[in-house]
Amino acid sequence: MELNDINKILKDKNLKVTPQRVAVMKVLMNNRDHPSAEKLIKLILKDHPYISIGTIYNILDVFVKKRIVVKIQTENNIMRYDPVVKAHHHIYLGNNGEILDYFDDELTELVKDYLSKKNELDSIEINDVKINLLGKRINSNN
Repeated sequence: MELNDINKILKDKNLKVTPQRVAVMKVLMNNRDHPSAEKLIKLILKDHPYISIGTIYNILDVFVKKRIVVKIQTENNIMRYDPVVKAHHHIYLGNNGEILDYFDDELTELVKDYLSKKNELDSIEINDVKINLLGKRINSNN
């Protein structure tokens, strides 16, 4: 992701463009593997050792509040960060801890439609659907 793109995202969210925010954003946007805070911190400090760990956590919290990134929780209760804020689902691969983005508007609408017909949900409006699928990679040679 280019510096101009990062600056635009920050300005569009009414955030001041600081070297620390740019550094965190650059690492987030270039690591689409849903990194944990620890992985992000390690990558950020590699090139920017002057940024405190507390500052990185604060920036991540602001980015979540401003919907620049989404925080997701794994089945092992590890918080990871997703720079894709467009509606999508996740596939958790248990054999290696990988999380894949899965985009399927038809599935989302199917679930919303199904839930809208359930009597016990009459007083609840479903605003969003996020499905977490659990699986594992299989060897295609078998």
